[in-house]
Amino acid sequence: MLRAIIFGVLVAVVPVAHAQDFPTRPVRLVVANPPGGTADLLGRLLAKQFSEHWKQPAVIDNRGGAAGIIGTDIVTKAAPDGHTVLVSAPGPLTTHMFLGEKLPYDPLKDLAPITLLAVAPSVLMVSLKVPAKSVAELIAYAKANPGKLSYTSSGTGNPSHLHGAMLANIAQINIFHVPHRGGGPALNDLLGGHVDIFFNPIPAMLPLVKAGRVRPLAVTSEKRFAGLPDVPTMAESGLGQIGSTVWYGALAPAKTPAALIKRLHSDFVTALKAPDVQESLKNGGAESVGGSPQQFAEFLRREVENARKLLLASGAKRE
Repeated sequence: MLRAIIFGVLVAVVPVAHAQDFPTRPVRLVVANPPGGTADLLGRLLAKQFSEHWKQPAVIDNRGGAAGIIGTDIVTKAAPDGHTVLVSAPGPLTTHMFLGEKLPYDPLKDLAPITLLAVAPSVLMVSLKVPAKSVAELIAYAKANPGKLSYTSSGTGNPSHLHGAMLANIAQINIFHVPHRGGGPALNDLLGGHVDIFFNPIPAMLPLVKAGRVRPLAVTSEKRFAGLPDVPTMAESGLGQIGSTVWYGALAPAKTPAALIKRLHSDFVTALKAPDVQESLKNGGAESVGGSPQQFAEFLRREVENARKLLLASGAKRE
């Protein structure tokens, strides 16, 4: 009997000991997007903090493709030892399951939420070759040139796709979708004038907007963004239905021990509170969150249902 009790205590202590020793080797932060997007920028900010705090490298592993599904699937199949973590935008965790294609994972069962990292509004931008200087002018130009304008996205089912589809639906304009493997490639096509319209989170866009390389027409936040005071909101532009923020979360493989999830959560929250991370997020129009794993799990369940409703409203389809 005594031996059984001692064994039970030792089993209970092992995960805690592992959490205290963590990490024992480099930690891979899988960003389910190519370099250059907001998720990538956020991941790199956090990786710098982790490498200093853990005394082990935190390595960014960009796994773009299939609108984030490839990178997400890699994490669901990784060893649940805390050394592989997903940094993701909503798409592969919410909307993709409603686009008619069976996912290789269940985001609500195969991943363990760690924390909601940050939220950020998007900005509606157009290529400099588009003559429109406002949303009203963009709609008028699109109606005068049906089928001529394109909108790009970081992948089918991602927020940039849904926002573009909603713009087409609400404004009743004929614009066509050009999906990419991530925000970085989509942005490059916008800068090159190969596509015309792009909704993308403000943090990745602000330097380009200020450099005059793209033209911002509206932001999706409820209020104007202080860093772009002359850019109206979508509501001020007459399209209040298109108004939402994009969020970013951290998740681990589903069977990661609770003690390790608790340790990872603590480390993520500490990194988010670092002054240079806070300053970078604030200057980019993003806001850190850092809620508990339980809060993020509940948030994720709500977002899955919201995604189902949003897809119906947007008319977005997988190309």
